[in-house]
Amino acid sequence: MCASSGRAQLTAADVQLIIKQAATRAQAVSPNSIIAVVDREGFVLGVWSVNGTQPSDPQVASAVSKAGTAAFLSSDQNAFTTRTAGFIIQQHFPPGVFNTPTGPLVGVGLSSLSFSDINKFKAPGSLITFSPTPGLTIISVPLTSLDGTPGGVPLYKGGHLVGGVGVTGDGTPGPIVGFRSENPFVFISGADVDEGVALAGETGYRPSSDITADNVFINGISLAYTDTDIPSLGTLSLPGAVSTKYPIMAAPAPYPYPVATLGGVLGQVRQPIISDPMPGTINSQPRLTAAEVTQILAAAADRVRTTRAGIRLPIGIQMEAFISVVNFPNQDGMRPTVLGTFRTGEATIFSWDVAVQKARTAIAFSNNNNTIAMSARTVGFLAQSHFAPGIDANHAGPYFGQQEAVSGLLGTLQNVVPNLTFTPDPNLPNGITIFPGGFPLYRNGQLIGAIGVSGDGVDQDDLVAASGTVNFPTPLQIGADEFVLEGTRLPYAKFPRDPTGTLGALDTTILASPHAITLSEGLVNISTRMKVGTGESQAIAGFIISGNAAKTLVLRALGPSLAQFGLGGVLANPALEIHDHTGALVASNQDWQSTQMSAITETGLAPENEAEAALKITLPPGTYTAVMSGENGGTGVGLVEVYDLSTSSDSKLANISTRGFVAPNDDAMIGGFIVGGESGCSKIVTRALGPSLATLGVSGALADPNLELRDADGAVVMANDNWGETQAPDLETEALAPSDPREAATLSWLPVGPYTVVVQGTAGASGVGLIEVYAVQ
Repeated sequence: MCASSGRAQLTAADVQLIIKQAATRAQAVSPNSIIAVVDREGFVLGVWSVNGTQPSDPQVASAVSKAGTAAFLSSDQNAFTTRTAGFIIQQHFPPGVFNTPTGPLVGVGLSSLSFSDINKFKAPGSLITFSPTPGLTIISVPLTSLDGTPGGVPLYKGGHLVGGVGVTGDGTPGPIVGFRSENPFVFISGADVDEGVALAGETGYRPSSDITADNVFINGISLAYTDTDIPSLGTLSLPGAVSTKYPIMAAPAPYPYPVATLGGVLGQVRQPIISDPMPGTINSQPRLTAAEVTQILAAAADRVRTTRAGIRLPIGIQMEAFISVVNFPNQDGMRPTVLGTFRTGEATIFSWDVAVQKARTAIAFSNNNNTIAMSARTVGFLAQSHFAPGIDANHAGPYFGQQEAVSGLLGTLQNVVPNLTFTPDPNLPNGITIFPGGFPLYRNGQLIGAIGVSGDGVDQDDLVAASGTVNFPTPLQIGADEFVLEGTRLPYAKFPRDPTGTLGALDTTILASPHAITLSEGLVNISTRMKVGTGESQAIAGFIISGNAAKTLVLRALGPSLAQFGLGGVLANPALEIHDHTGALVASNQDWQSTQMSAITETGLAPENEAEAALKITLPPGTYTAVMSGENGGTGVGLVEVYDLSTSSDSKLANISTRGFVAPNDDAMIGGFIVGGESGCSKIVTRALGPSLATLGVSGALADPNLELRDADGAVVMANDNWGETQAPDLETEALAPSDPREAATLSWLPVGPYTVVVQGTAGASGVGLIEVYAVQ
């Protein structure tokens, strides 16, 4: 994820419209509704009372918790609601089916608690800090946490998660007096009035139906998303009044967390990586250093990189997670200090607080003179209403009720009341978690810290967290799975059966860099697949070398080797020419083995077929074109590529483009490029031009191009048809707005990796089009 991603944010006008749509529905069906909107980081952007009276703290807590839960549990690749949350936190999964184990996220409703020192929902005026205790500068919304009753749905703009809307007011389920206007721990099935009001507010801000929770399967069971029909809206009105404590406002700018690559994964450092601040040793064993914490985070992140997600869509894509390491204070009454937190990609925000909870849970329950090591899975196994979980006739586990107690509640499950004299446990300042993903860390048999992971499925979390313990393993003789309680062996870890999974992405496979190349920052490769013809329909790849130094490049023109990917009608014998800005021929090739065979082979970029063309060349700064055609007028599907081999020269590829013939379906123009660098993000503009080519004398230009920008997994990052409809101000500021309103363009901050741009004609039209990719300073 890019620290300055440029992704959509909720504006004050968005918040006003969402509330207005919800209030219009509420006036007809639930006039006592309270409506809340939060952004994806949990900032409260407005609370509205439909009947005009100022809402109570329990009412605000229910509405904000619902909105925040939908935002925190969702991402660009999964859309979850509070109904989804309620479906996966019960004592049976699926809910109501006896003699089944607990839901996979049982107890998650007691996370992001209003007293957390890590992360929680944020009232106006909250200050975000980069520290081991960022929650201490957040102004909390009293009595809030995650919520499992219907009435909270996520909000999206342009395919990106931007927040959530939550509604309370129908009185179902009943309240917890002094805590919430609706009991957040009761599972509700069937249609729900609050959910209908929230869905009305979501109008115009809905997720794609491809990523909603009902497409996600856990143990073969589809998750719940909504069970209420989407209401139709008539004339909009805005009855009621805004809460004086929570006025309508725009989402604040994203906090600029440092961006780093750990374990080959780009992400954000959400809490600084530090050495254990406590003095001395622990029973003669050194405390964790910052270098060791980095090593732990990197080992876990490396496992994230190769592990498929449990909840993200489409099925088979890489998981994302928050990874946290905490110290072992070895002193009662001292909070376990967070020594570093790393967020890979676009990990769900609820996972931040939970990852730290898991690590602290492992510390708290393994703090027993090194006699038994307990993971978060072990603690959860002992903390359910039945022991062993899934056998209903038996009694509760020995830790049943402890999560409620450290969360400020008296009682268990749905039967709780607030503890009016509660003060947070100094050893557990953000509570505990009772589902998997946390392990203690040992040095020579001595507890020295713990790791917690939360993100994309609890078995995945276990696998990633265990990977982080590789140099700090649990002594075999004290692992919880060496112990038996009442005839039941305790669990310690459980991993997915097929953690890597598979995902076929035909075009991504073709267009991604086929070999490991050390990449410099900025654009380092373009590879475009299209139907290659003659005359105006030749494939023409343009690129600009900016700076003061020459660049060494490999250019390739491929055809026959594409057949292995199932492409028909490939270009049988491609030819390649390089021209400078005057049009003069710089170099040419028809058979890569005929001239530079050794030099090209040494780069690892030799074409697979001897009939294909390639050149290795060093060029000074300037503007160039690579022209691919078929020998003797041949036509077919071909791939033209430009690779930057320079890793440290004082120059870069500032612009790469390809012109060629665009047709429907398999003959769409598909441009691939790689954003290089070890870490960080690049501001990239992509353009699909057609009509403006006619003014340059190109015949048969594509009349109305559209484009999709896709990442390495094939997921759509951005899409556009007519550039002026979405990002006009940004494109005009960069002086890269196309000259014709029918042309397409996007501007986005992209992390390191391969991308594809798919250009087609609207309504299946054909013609000559131009793909352009700019790295903007």
